[in-house]
Amino acid sequence: MKTQSIHYIIAGLLLSFLTLSLHNNLHCALTSNHNVIIRSNSQLDLDDDSILYESVKFTQSGLEHYLKHVYNHPKYAQDVLPNDFSHLIQFLDFGKRTNQDEDYVISSLRLFHQKFFSLEYISANQLNNLIKLLPELCSDHKSPQVESMILRLVENTISRIIWSPEDRAGVWGQFSDLGNKIENLRKSGIIHSDENCNDLLTALVARFSYIIGLIGSDLPIGFYNKADSELATSPLKWMEINEAEDLIATKLDKVRHTLLHGYSNAQARSQFGALDEDIIIS
Repeated sequence: MKTQSIHYIIAGLLLSFLTLSLHNNLHCALTSNHNVIIRSNSQLDLDDDSILYESVKFTQSGLEHYLKHVYNHPKYAQDVLPNDFSHLIQFLDFGKRTNQDEDYVISSLRLFHQKFFSLEYISANQLNNLIKLLPELCSDHKSPQVESMILRLVENTISRIIWSPEDRAGVWGQFSDLGNKIENLRKSGIIHSDENCNDLLTALVARFSYIIGLIGSDLPIGFYNKADSELATSPLKWMEINEAEDLIATKLDKVRHTLLHGYSNAQARSQFGALDEDIIIS
């Protein structure tokens, strides 16, 4: 029997793991004579957190180690993955460098898409970086199947973005830049449909509005002045993409309303203190 190509190794391994069908006949071997078997999770090392940050080794033992001891580690979804997408990028980069087929790309994206459901939040910086790299990492596979998986993963991550009020200088820039990068997914052909791109941008605006509703009063007045000034002088093109219906409020209108509401809360806090404190008028 001829030696199986590397894409059968990785794609088979990921698919078998994702479907929990470790008993099937998928080709998960580095050679036709060596099968990868993911055993019980009972041997997880719960004490050594350093393994959670190690680079993935794309060998039989390296992949088994990652899936068994890192991916399944309780702290991986809690502390590491929300703030570090390097493993996902490594999977996609390996596929790019070794000319893997689209099954490998889809399996890699699905592996992390499923893990993202366990995350309470996702760093906006990490999502910015991932979406920036996707056009290059997935440039060889622009099929509807890959597009569908990317759409699901990006939508999943957008719904978990957080911006910290401590990062006062970065909140607006990260938000506006993320919209630009999502639009670039369409321009680069990673996302083919204008409607699908608009759905992601609408989800981004909704998440931004939600987060500003939570932290808006903690942001300085200068944050709102800067955002308003930038919208007035350099409108963001992605906010002008047409909505599904003419009567629906535009993304730009929604963002301006969000900023106005946040500004009011921030101004009230600066004058009267915490919003949940009683305001005494003498």
